[in-house]
Amino acid sequence: MHRACLAMLCALAVWPESGSAQQQKTPVLGFLASASERQYTSTIGSLRRGLNEAGYVEKKNLLIEYRWANGQRYRGDWSRDQPNGKGSIQFPNGDRYSGDIRNGLPNGTGTLVFANGAVMMSAALDAEGRMLGGILEPVGRPLPPAAPSSVPAAGTEASAPSSMPAAGTEAALRRLVAGLASGSPDYDRLSPQFAQIVRRDLPMTHAMFNGMGELRSVTFRGRGERGDDIYDLVFANGGVTMSAVLDADGRIVGGILRPAGPAGR
Repeated sequence: MHRACLAMLCALAVWPESGSAQQQKTPVLGFLASASERQYTSTIGSLRRGLNEAGYVEKKNLLIEYRWANGQRYRGDWSRDQPNGKGSIQFPNGDRYSGDIRNGLPNGTGTLVFANGAVMMSAALDAEGRMLGGILEPVGRPLPPAAPSSVPAAGTEASAPSSMPAAGTEAALRRLVAGLASGSPDYDRLSPQFAQIVRRDLPMTHAMFNGMGELRSVTFRGRGERGDDIYDLVFANGGVTMSAVLDADGRIVGGILRPAGPAGR
């Protein structure tokens, strides 16, 4: 790699890692880019190979933080000329993700913390940041007041006002709950990504729903910030708050699951 060329493309900086005394001994190499990551794949590859040849091994005696022109930051594994493996991303809007990375995007098990305080576990997003699958759990934000559930007539647009649920979400949740309680969810009625998460968590969710007994009521609370319809579910032996987002084929692609709070919280 020619130094003159590198200077034109990016800037490098080194600062100490903050935290414990042990962490402070690990230098952090900052890769400051003037454009997006896709324009630096060959440069980063050369940089990493040069560091390895000089005896620097990432996560052992060196950390690398990439900062792009749009304000996005990345620290973590890098392979196939882009972020892959485990890592953390800070997005330009303040959202932060830590966990599995695939082709530069959150995908798999991890935690996506939104700038407004909401948290998504087991996130899977598409190239535009839309939810493909995951467990979305709002943290520190009140849910809308409880309201009677009402399913729109056939043909109603999915972008109905927040006072009305999208067609099919209540039925989809009832079907999912029945499957979790029996231990045999209908995975064909879930998106592939969400089905993978439900299958993985089934030992926990089966015990939970099987123990709560008969489902007695489902009450619509409102529309979540990511387009999910939020419901309170009351069982013979407890209750939960759940939500659902459906794709064009009526499959659940994601939603929340948490203990139900008092009405009006």
